[in-house]
Order: sequence, then structure tokens, then C-alpha cells
Amino acid sequence: MPDDIQDILFVFLVENLPLVASRRPVVLPIGLADYIHTEVINSGGTLPFPSDLADLLFVYELSRQDRF
Repeated sequence: MPDDIQDILFVFLVENLPLVASRRPVVLPIGLADYIHTEVINSGGTLPFPSDLADLLFVYELSRQDRF
């Protein structure tokens, strides 16, 4: 995963961790929300973060229904 994508995902995760952890909606610009969703799904769950955070983000993205 390129460094810029990793940085975007990391900032998203850190800034929104309480919302992601409780599976509540996160407000992001549409393009960024789509970009993050695509990158997470394309990663197949192999995100470059500690496994608990990677799993949390992956499950969150799989379970979201355009809640951004």
C-alpha cells in the first residue's frame, strides 16, 4: 500500500476512532469516504496497522451502508 494511502487511512482512523469503534456514522466529504471505502475493501483486510485496528476498520467499512 503506497505511503500516501496509508497516511490517509491512519489519519481517518485516529481522528474517528471513537466513532469507528462504536460503529457510528462518520462525516466525511463524499470523495474521501468513497476513497477510504475502496482502499479498505481492496486491501482484503490486510491494512498496515496493528491487527486489532486493521480488523476494526475493515469490519466498520464492510458494515457501513452509506452512512458517511
